[in-house]
Amino acid sequence: MIVSVEDTLLELKNFLISKGLEVHNLSEKIVSDAYIYSMKNNDAVDFYNSVEGKREGSLIINADNKSFNDILYFLNHRTYSSLF
Repeated sequence: MIVSVEDTLLELKNFLISKGLEVHNLSEKIVSDAYIYSMKNNDAVDFYNSVEGKREGSLIINADNKSFNDILYFLNHRTYSSLF
């Protein structure tokens, strides 16, 4: 699974790498299986306009108020509850 993480979420990026995931900064504009961002740092419209999902779909996760393990669960199960 290829994951792109907002550049400011460095600790989360390092955690996901330690769990064996291929993780890139969002600014690299890598087409990914999942994108992780924070509404604290972004406008939702700007974020959605800046990512390019895979043809079969990509998971988008808002990291706000989520633990690292919550996010790992969402990635492993390819499920997520709410964008807001």
